[in-house]
Amino acid sequence: MNMINVLDADPTTQTLETELLGVPVQVRAIPIQYHWDVGDGNTITTKKPGKPYPSEQVTATYTQEGWYDIP
Repeated sequence: MNMINVLDADPTTQTLETELLGVPVQVRAIPIQYHWDVGDGNTITTKKPGKPYPSEQVTATYTQEGWYDIP
């Protein structure tokens, strides 16, 4: 209870190459916003990707004891 959960995501641009109607296409995804469902009914949306522990740039605090699935 009252445990801080440090959140972080990979902020790098991702590129997908595929074919659409016989034409090669390239789709580039550039992250500009990050959205977490922390599993306790709360969500967090930020422009920061967070950083690994011990950073607390983006965090969630659980106020109730239990198991939480973060989808």
